[in-house]
Amino acid sequence: MAPIILAHRGASTLAPENTAAAFALARTMGADGFECDVHLSLDGVPVVTHDRNLKRLAGLNRRVDSLPWRELRELDVGGWFAPRFSGQRLLRLQDALKLAGRGFRPLVELKQTTPRRDLALVRTCAPLLARAGAWACSFSVRICAALRQCRPRLHVQLVVSPENESRWLWALEAACRLGLQGLAVDFRQLTRQRVERLHQLGLRAGAWTVNRQADYVRLARWGVDVIETDHPGLCPP
Repeated sequence: MAPIILAHRGASTLAPENTAAAFALARTMGADGFECDVHLSLDGVPVVTHDRNLKRLAGLNRRVDSLPWRELRELDVGGWFAPRFSGQRLLRLQDALKLAGRGFRPLVELKQTTPRRDLALVRTCAPLLARAGAWACSFSVRICAALRQCRPRLHVQLVVSPENESRWLWALEAACRLGLQGLAVDFRQLTRQRVERLHQLGLRAGAWTVNRQADYVRLARWGVDVIETDHPGLCPP
C-alpha cells in the first residue's frame, strides 16, 4: 500500500506555509492531506502557525500568545513569501479543519510551551480534532499523554528525532506506554529495521520531511505509512 502523503505546512515551497493558499494547493497537487501547527493566542484561540514568534512570517516581533485573536487575524502572513500572496491571514484551527473537509486528512502538531499552556492547548484543540476526525501529534510526551486522556479515541503520534539508539528505545517505550498510534520520525533516522519494529508493535511509521523522490521511493519500499513533504508533487500518486 502506498504511503499517505501529507503536505508539510501545506504545499509550503509554492505558497506561504500554514495558509489557506498552501492547503488548497496541496489538495490540487494530489496530497492526501496536510500537516499544520498550532499555538494558543493570548485569549485562548488555537492559531495555525509554526513559529511562536511572528517576526519571520508577519514582520512583528511579538509572540502569538501575547496577542488576542482580533489582532492576530489582521496580520498579513503571505506577503513575505511573494507579493501575490499578500493578504493571506492566520487561520484558527477550526478554519483549517473546515478547509480540509472530507477526504483530506489534517495532521495537527500541538506546539509545546509551558505546562499550563500545554494543557490549555490540549483542552481547546482535542474536541475540534475529534469532531473533524483529524490526527494529532507533538514532540511533547506531556501533550501526547494529555491528548490520550482527554480524547482516548483520538489518533495521536509522538514526533521524534532519535539521534541514537537510547533515544529510539525511549520513543518506542513512550508510544507503547501511552497507547499512541504511531511515531513521526525524522526520515534520516529511519531504517528498514526500525520501520519493521514499529509495525511489530502495532505502530504506524511516519517520516518527516521528505523532499527528494529517491527518499520517497526508498521509504515507501520499506513500508512507511505516512510521509510528510514540502513538495507533494514529487511523490508519485
